[in-house]
Amino acid sequence: MLETALYFVKLISGRVFVTGSANILLEILSKLRVRNILKWIQSHKPKLYIGVDMGRSQFNYVLIRYTPAKKKNDTPYEVLSTIRYRNKRTLVGPDSEVFEHIINDIKRLIKGANNDLNIKSTRIDGIVFGVPGLVQPDTGVIEQAIDFLGNDRKLAFIDEFSSACRKKKLVLNDKCQQLLDNDGNCVTRYVCSYHSRRMSQGAVKAGNFVCFIVGNNFGAGIAVNNNIFYGDNHKAGEVGHMIIESGIITCSCGKGSGHAEQRISRRGLENLVSTYSSESDSILQATSDRFYTLVRERMQASLSTSGQANSKMDPVVTAVEELTRYLAITIANLVNVLDICHIYFSGAMMRELFFNDNLDLEASLRKLVDEKTFISIRDINFTLVDGIFEKSKGENILDDRFHPAIGAALACEDEKYVEATRA
Repeated sequence: MLETALYFVKLISGRVFVTGSANILLEILSKLRVRNILKWIQSHKPKLYIGVDMGRSQFNYVLIRYTPAKKKNDTPYEVLSTIRYRNKRTLVGPDSEVFEHIINDIKRLIKGANNDLNIKSTRIDGIVFGVPGLVQPDTGVIEQAIDFLGNDRKLAFIDEFSSACRKKKLVLNDKCQQLLDNDGNCVTRYVCSYHSRRMSQGAVKAGNFVCFIVGNNFGAGIAVNNNIFYGDNHKAGEVGHMIIESGIITCSCGKGSGHAEQRISRRGLENLVSTYSSESDSILQATSDRFYTLVRERMQASLSTSGQANSKMDPVVTAVEELTRYLAITIANLVNVLDICHIYFSGAMMRELFFNDNLDLEASLRKLVDEKTFISIRDINFTLVDGIFEKSKGENILDDRFHPAIGAALACEDEKYVEATRA
């Protein structure tokens, strides 16, 4: 029956054979089966990915070994090495020393994993950079990143990185992916990995959530069915540029005033302190390491006997209360528009202030959100991303602030993102 079922078989070469024998068909099927087996083996082969989280104050690097999870609850990656470099430079173009430092750090990162593993740069399957700004994944261009490039500047980052690799003799294989993504998407991608495992365990029902990043800047990532929503132009999640007031402070993006980032971020808190201080407040001169410590101390010192901070005694307290109100407005807007019940938070401000047990700012935030949403606050989950970090086997990480870098590395396995880079 097989002999009479097929007479025309088109081979890969394009030639057509007419035959009454099943032998050729079986041979072709055999070859196709081999190809599928090889493709399956390739897809399940462990991959080595590097993620770089490029923050304003520091760069975090992570090297992971990615293996598709055998079970839904399994973590598909293992952290092999991490390093942190305190950034004191800006990306000012092809002559910037930053590229030299990045390459040296990548070499150190790979070397750090070689205690038990013989890893060379030519074995790296992908390097992904997470940047606080607008990026073009298909061209590898940073379209806007005020902290690094200033106003009205663009940088062909991936081209410059590739050029620096040649100059500094960082040898990568021809198939190594070199990608660029927004840092908010990187954090959200990490959360997607965690959230999907929580769903498989029955701990959460929906795969829709928003992840806010509140630190030096303010941004977010949006996930629908545990997949990042990128938007038509890869610019979704720019909540820092939502207009939340008729403000007088012009945003550094150049698109007007009243933007959320001018209130909800470290610089936003500094703006508010300046507004409520009759003279220059000492906290405005604080270093990055000391800023949130000093804010906490001022908050705690002003606590009244009722357990509530007395804003009349300290402009810092007033500023934090105002920032909390603005953050609640932004959260409520997205909850009402997207109908979501899962909110994740990342960034130094959330970690150091809002999820600090001694300040109870999370409770104040939840109360304000509840006043503005159609969904009861009892049904809305607030989760600090830093608190969900899952330590991998063989990992030597002293803290849990490498999740944006891990999310960057996982971009190599994000089909929608990789597809966008090939557009």
